[in-house]
Amino acid sequence: MSTFPDIAWFRAYATALETNPDFRTYCRWFKGRVAFRVDGRACTLGFDDGLVSFVREGMDDAEYVINGTGACWERLLHQDQTLLRVYRAGEMDIRGKNTEIMKNWKALFWIAEGMKSVAPAGAKE
Repeated sequence: MSTFPDIAWFRAYATALETNPDFRTYCRWFKGRVAFRVDGRACTLGFDDGLVSFVREGMDDAEYVINGTGACWERLLHQDQTLLRVYRAGEMDIRGKNTEIMKNWKALFWIAEGMKSVAPAGAKE
């Protein structure tokens, strides 16, 4: 079984995300490329109106980069933490054009929340 942040975990996440009702509601209009960076290792997902268009390693051409340590991601995935909470606490960094981050905040939030549905499939180390 794959573990976070392996590419196989992100592929499973992409499949689960497309069936997540919150993602389908709040991200049905979102188009963008979001990189998830964990301790220098990254995976990028492409989003197109409520669908995941690709999953690939690296962060080339990412419009948004959500960056944090493994410990911070672990808290986000396995504890009662939200992207907003860890971002406001300065524990996680979100990069991109500030106006685009603000405009697409709800989508970014629900994309991150959707990770929790796959988190049990990724082992806590």
